[in-house]
Amino acid sequence: TPLTHHSTDPSFHSPIIPLTRLSLRFTGHNLTVTCMACSPSGNLLATVGRDRKMIVWQMTAVDGSGVRPSAWRMAASESKAHARVIWGCSWLDERRLVTCSRDGVVRVWDVDVDVDVDVTGDIAGDNETEAETSGRVACRAAIKLGSSVMSVSCDPGGGGLFAAGLESGEVLILDVVSGNAGACSIEVVAACPEEFRHAGAVRRVDWRPGEGRAGAGERGSADGREGAGERGSADGR
Repeated sequence: TPLTHHSTDPSFHSPIIPLTRLSLRFTGHNLTVTCMACSPSGNLLATVGRDRKMIVWQMTAVDGSGVRPSAWRMAASESKAHARVIWGCSWLDERRLVTCSRDGVVRVWDVDVDVDVDVTGDIAGDNETEAETSGRVACRAAIKLGSSVMSVSCDPGGGGLFAAGLESGEVLILDVVSGNAGACSIEVVAACPEEFRHAGAVRRVDWRPGEGRAGAGERGSADGREGAGERGSADGR
């Protein structure tokens, strides 16, 4: 049955759009989930929350079309990834995940899961997914910033660059730097000038695809030259 659209033309109708059905339920967090992020391949999903827990979920099956995920499993978890609520997460690549927290710390994690899980079949049964984990996560590097860190976003171009938005209104560009014997550290490589900081907490940052530029705030982004505002942009390189 068509649904009449609010239009001055009585002959105009728009179809009823069916609601998306609940197809999968993930069980693992004890409190509010604050952020979710898919890995570049789409096969891994990271979730973080107020319970200070970080979970990595892995797609294990797709439906008959070979496209739509039909089953996931809990591949790895860290019950106390931060000292306080975790506000954000973002993937550097398929093996490295960045998290940020009210404790003012940004962490880079190595994610070690079985990448050879067969996702060609269809797994039937209960969609509520909570199982023993076979993978692991390990903190590779951490940096303490001067304020609660509300958001992170990794450069989709790869490498180690990521942006962080702080409760103080600051926007920082950081880099994961490799050292000797597999060690690594996090360095601040750029910051929004003080006069162009946001007036309140930066709850989301994002990158303009393919250009190495990060945006912050509600509608626009912050430029190291033009500042944080509605129309500027921040060069992260």
